[in-house]
Amino acid sequence: MKIFEFNNLSKIITIIISFTLIVFLYLRIDLAQFLNILENSNYTILIAAFFLNISLGLIGGIRFSFYSKYLGKIRPPDFSTSTKSFFLASLINIFLPSKIGDLSKGFICGIIDNKKYPIQLHIYTLYEKISDLFAVLIIGIVSYLVFILNLNINNEITNNLNQIVIQNKYIILIYFLFATILICFLFPFKSHDFIRKYKVYLPKKIISLVEFNLNISYKKFFFYQLTTLSIWFIQILQVCILAKSINLDLFSLTGFFIIIFTILFGLLPISLAGIGTRESLLVFLLSPYFGETYPILLGALMTTRYIIPATIGLLYINNFLKKTKNLNLIK
Repeated sequence: MKIFEFNNLSKIITIIISFTLIVFLYLRIDLAQFLNILENSNYTILIAAFFLNISLGLIGGIRFSFYSKYLGKIRPPDFSTSTKSFFLASLINIFLPSKIGDLSKGFICGIIDNKKYPIQLHIYTLYEKISDLFAVLIIGIVSYLVFILNLNINNEITNNLNQIVIQNKYIILIYFLFATILICFLFPFKSHDFIRKYKVYLPKKIISLVEFNLNISYKKFFFYQLTTLSIWFIQILQVCILAKSINLDLFSLTGFFIIIFTILFGLLPISLAGIGTRESLLVFLLSPYFGETYPILLGALMTTRYIIPATIGLLYINNFLKKTKNLNLIK
């Protein structure tokens, strides 16, 4: 199964980068401040944020099961299978960069149900992944646009964060560029001319994705994107709650913008599951205003968003591995 294949040298490099960054950052922690933060943290809020991971997993299972049929017009995996695939893919994500384990959900469902699902299900997993990235970018762009229109709530912390955004205006240009590219793969353009003209030069997966889009109505497209935006809005609020648990207030549009930038930065394939890179960016952006200990701890809490569903995936791994022995996977 190609989704699980990953160059060993690349693996070693990403592990080394993550390990080096984590060691370097944690050696810089002010121990007294670290202990003070732990002592004054709100553990009730922290636990609530962790339980939100389980809810997001269930929502992810519902989305995968419902929309693979709604968009792809196929007989989809049921809710139980889709939810298990979410947590098992989360476990795979721990060992790969850029959360590319999410692309394996169709294969995982096939193994769990011991059946060969049509290729449309695997195309849908790619569509879902691109939609997630598009949703994150859109929330970031909207946050920035509202910010520059001076509609944001003003307080001392928000004003500090505003300076960060002002000093890094190039970020929004990157957001616009990637959002424009992604919408070309997601929007259901009702024309085959593009495919006919460039079919010889395009990768097969891109052709399959565009052809998949041609069967989606405008109504279904907007409904699906609205659902995805809602899910990611909940995830961003979860990070705000995690920050609040250590008395770091990011409940502002500017805070949203920085969280989104951190999430996207963690997806770069230069570290293991974004470990180390998220913390490094948060230190770069927030340390002038909050010191280094708060950003490092927030980065660690953001990493738990990936570790908790991966831990739940361990509950299914034994049965999953047994089933892999007898299943004829889609190549």
